[in-house]
Amino acid sequence: MKTLFKINKVIIIVNAILFIIPYFGLLFMIITGISQLTLFFIYVLKWKSIATQLKKHFIYYGVIASISIALLFMSKEFSYGRDIAMIISMVLGGI
Repeated sequence: MKTLFKINKVIIIVNAILFIIPYFGLLFMIITGISQLTLFFIYVLKWKSIATQLKKHFIYYGVIASISIALLFMSKEFSYGRDIAMIISMVLGGI
C-alpha cells in the first residue's frame, strides 16, 4: 500500500512540475488520470486491508471520477452544453 501511495505521489509531483509549461502539464494529466484510476482499482482489490477512515475518501474519489468520466462522454451528446460539460469534467478531473 505504501508503494502505491509513493507511486501516486511521484506522478502528482511530476504533473505539478510539468504545469510550468501548461501544454506539457495538460498532456501529462491524461497519464496521471489513467494511473490514478488504475491505482484506485488496485486499492479496491485490496479493500479489506485499507483502514476504515480512508475507505470514505476512496469512495468519494470513485464517485467524483465516475461523474467526471460520465460528463466527458455525455458532453458528446449535448449540442448546447458541450463546452460546459467538457469544462466541468476537466475541472473535476484536476481536483
